[in-house]
Amino acid sequence: MAVDPITSAGPAIAEALKKGNKIEAIKLLREASGLGLAEAKQLIDRHDAAKLKVETAARTVASHSASHSPVYKPRPGLSPGQVAPSTGGPLAAVVVAVIVAALGAFLLLR
Repeated sequence: MAVDPITSAGPAIAEALKKGNKIEAIKLLREASGLGLAEAKQLIDRHDAAKLKVETAARTVASHSASHSPVYKPRPGLSPGQVAPSTGGPLAAVVVAVIVAALGAFLLLR
C-alpha cells in the first residue's frame, strides 16, 4: 500500500485543508516532501476531490436512508408479529365474477 504524502507530512497540512487554505497546504507539502509546485498542487487537488467525493457519498447515503427507511405501522387488533389476512377487496370479487360468468357462458354456448 502506498504512503499518502499528505498524511505522512504531518497534521499541519490536514489542518490547512480543513480550513480551506489550499495554498498553505501546498506550501507545507512542498516543504515536507521536496515536491515541485505542480506535483504538490496535483496531490492536494486529488486529496481534496477524494474527500469531497466521500463526503458527498456519505450525505447521499444518509439522506437516502432517512427518506426511504421503512416505517413499521402496526394495524389495530393484531398481535406483534401477526400478519393481517389478505383480502382482495371489491375489485377481486368483480374479477372473479366476470371469470365465472365467462366460463359459464363458454360452457353453455359450446
